Amino acid sequence: MASLDALTSMLPGALAAKAHMPLLGLARSMSVEDGAVTIERSVDGFTETLRAALPAVVSVTDQINEPRYPAFAAMKAARKKPLDQWLTTSSRFPAGRTWCCAVR
Repeated sequence: MASLDALTSMLPGALAAKAHMPLLGLARSMSVEDGAVTIERSVDGFTETLRAALPAVVSVTDQINEPRYPAFAAMKAARKKPLDQWLTTSSRFPAGRTWCCAVR
């Protein structure tokens, strides 16, 4: 498993707490059906299956899929693409703040 926050997994928990949403962390597989998300994760040698209603915060591990590495030309082209930003209208977030943005 890998994490970009020094293996602490604190960022998903902080985001879920701030947004007052359930957290399903360290998912190695995920499915969304009937307005709910179901994850499977490995914890201390056994497998757990967790389910929560949407909206929810889900953090994933490097086991979620096989990485796709872009070609060098695609990486160069991505530098020139503009970033799209959306403002949320949900009451879970303070009004007028940008909470989601597209990654290049």
